[in-house]
Amino acid sequence: GWVMEKKDPRRSERMKPTVLGASYGLTEHGMEKKYGIPKDEGKHLLDTFFDTFVGFREWKTKQQQIKDYVTTIYGRKYWLNPYVKGWENNTLNSPVQGSAADAMKIAGSRFQKTVNECGYSDDVFIVNYVHDELLVEARKEIKDWAIENLKTIMIDVAESMHEGIPAEVEINWGFTWHDAHN
Repeated sequence: GWVMEKKDPRRSERMKPTVLGASYGLTEHGMEKKYGIPKDEGKHLLDTFFDTFVGFREWKTKQQQIKDYVTTIYGRKYWLNPYVKGWENNTLNSPVQGSAADAMKIAGSRFQKTVNECGYSDDVFIVNYVHDELLVEARKEIKDWAIENLKTIMIDVAESMHEGIPAEVEINWGFTWHDAHN
């Protein structure tokens, strides 16, 4: 059957693709093509997601009726092009990804302000923004300070964007960007 016990390894293999797939407008065909999930299982997972999160289904239906532009939580506009294949998915994807990008820019600004106020402007640097990540360089001696402050700021920004919903932040570190992702 379709019931997955807590220890079933498919839980983690299926949860992320289902949430992302629902958020980006994938059908069971897209779930199979992108994640290798059989169509019947993909349909069941998406149906269960939408039956569980009824408000999300309503939001998705409303979003996909928009023809001109969608906005991020902070009101930044993303103009739609209904003459391009898959434009309907942008009505779902752009508010989510755009809001994540807004959050990173705000968190980066607040983090840089904290760095400067604490006298670490010669020791901690924002190197780049990569989608929903901040790439930061810090002297090894203050790595823990940088991690804790960045984490606190990122959580504060995220939780201010969706009040009442707790946020989590995953921070990895390494001597190279590659090291931090492995």
